[in-house]
Amino acid sequence: PNAGEASLHPHNPDQRQRHVLIASWSGKLDPEKFESSLLKKLLKGSFKGDSDASEKELFIQELIGVTALGNATKLLKPKAIIFIGPNPPNGKSQFLDLCRGVLPSEAICSIPLGKLSDEKYLAELSGKYLNAADELTSASSIASDIFKQVVTGESITARSAYKHPVTFQPEALHIFATNVLPSFKGGMDGGVQRRLTVLSFNRTIPENERTEHIGTLIIEREADLLLDFAVEGACRVVRQRYFTEPASSKEALHE
Repeated sequence: PNAGEASLHPHNPDQRQRHVLIASWSGKLDPEKFESSLLKKLLKGSFKGDSDASEKELFIQELIGVTALGNATKLLKPKAIIFIGPNPPNGKSQFLDLCRGVLPSEAICSIPLGKLSDEKYLAELSGKYLNAADELTSASSIASDIFKQVVTGESITARSAYKHPVTFQPEALHIFATNVLPSFKGGMDGGVQRRLTVLSFNRTIPENERTEHIGTLIIEREADLLLDFAVEGACRVVRQRYFTEPASSKEALHE
């Protein structure tokens, strides 16, 4: 996207792109195909009954778009994302799968927040567009300076085992899934608050509405639609320069 508008260009070495998706972009998300898709079923099933369900859908679309674009740290308000849902199955792990599904494996890592203070794990962030982990450790990890640096893309120095230290600028979007948010003794400082968005998954999806491994099925069967969906979300974020924030996300962070 350029200034929030997307156009198709032929592959060119000058673009310096290392990642390719196995999907075709049509230029526009087809509303009829979208409404009858597994992707829409997952969105509707996860957020049904929420007063801000439409905002949550926009937010998820933007997350997937920013993941594919790799510009998370270039936003006006860079964020780490916490998916919280105490009563699975509620969709949060499926959306993690969708974010992973718009990138090749070499652009993804899964480093728990508590491991970022270890430089050999920190070094794994180099060249990655997504860090998605099904684990959220202590509040002290979230309050750390390292957390703030990797979210905003500040230069850091780290070293893999038996290798020389390297200095790089992190680019990855960080998404963590948890059943319970950790508590902060003495409150949460403003620097942490500015770098966090919490997305609540309130609904346990009834058994008769479930489709097993729906995230994987969307990636396999609806790759073109998912790409159209992602590009539309990426364009919106480029125009806004920040994510759409659901009303419930502000409430969850306040709590």
